[in-house]
Amino acid sequence: PARSISNPVDMRVFNNLNKTDRQAIRKKYNLSDYVVVYAGRLAYEKNIDVVIRAIKIVKEDFPEISLALAGHGQALDLLKKLVVELALEKNVKFLGTLNHHDLAKLYRSADVFAMASTSEVQSLVVIQAMACGLPVIGVNYNSIPELVRPENGLLFAADDHEDLAKQTVKLLADAGLRNKLSQGAINFTPRFSAGNIAKEWAELYKEVIESRNK
Repeated sequence: PARSISNPVDMRVFNNLNKTDRQAIRKKYNLSDYVVVYAGRLAYEKNIDVVIRAIKIVKEDFPEISLALAGHGQALDLLKKLVVELALEKNVKFLGTLNHHDLAKLYRSADVFAMASTSEVQSLVVIQAMACGLPVIGVNYNSIPELVRPENGLLFAADDHEDLAKQTVKLLADAGLRNKLSQGAINFTPRFSAGNIAKEWAELYKEVIESRNK
């Protein structure tokens, strides 16, 4: 028999109760009143180009939309080239790699977290974002639906930037839905605290020891 146990997320840092001046953070990174964020490696398998192409469509309804990309990786130059091709230089911000405290502040200043990667076995950044009260729009593929559920986010079809754009517009246009999913995200994440994950390991060790003794 086998089961998976999550890595923990530091709830002392990624916690919705920590206060953040949203406007100050948006001003710091030159972000608008509507902010979509992605954090993680800027790698080809993360499909960040899907998120950027979606922003091009979202811009039709929200002309000042900002996409904040926090991270670095081998796809950076290609992604920057795509931004220029789509004339999104004013909308897409490459912030580089942020420490956990700054990343948590960015999450709490944003409206939506977007994840298009189809290579995730566990996405810590999704859990981090949720812990900060950020609704997630994730790809309906692999392990992401285990985290992104109807009570805390929305799903879109893999590699479908039009569907991602549709879900993003839906969430940005409905403050009530955002607030509902934000609360759902906050309620979902305590199970990933270091203390709760340690309890899972302790219970597993106990089961193994008892089984061996029998």
